[in-house]
Amino acid sequence: MGKGRERWSDKEILRRSPLPDERQSQPRCDRPYETSENGVRAEFAAEGTVTFDGQTGTWNAEKGIVRLTTPQWYCEGPIGVEELYLTCSRQGSRHRAELRLIISAA
Repeated sequence: MGKGRERWSDKEILRRSPLPDERQSQPRCDRPYETSENGVRAEFAAEGTVTFDGQTGTWNAEKGIVRLTTPQWYCEGPIGVEELYLTCSRQGSRHRAELRLIISAA
């Protein structure tokens, strides 16, 4: 049997994303989420709207995964207790960015 890629060779992915049983059913709507490195901010409203990076859009969540769409962005990722792990791409682009948004203290 030939040498293949080791299972879980990228263990960093496992550390960044909550396991399925640790995920929350919905993002928190009482405080915004923010990134520490580039100032991206997401503020969710219970009725399904979101302000993401200064743009208004919509969101939905299913099985611990949130999906949000604005005129410029499409993002999805797991919902942790205090953070979101989103993979985002600009509408019409193949380039992706990974963001870790942490619940804001204020």
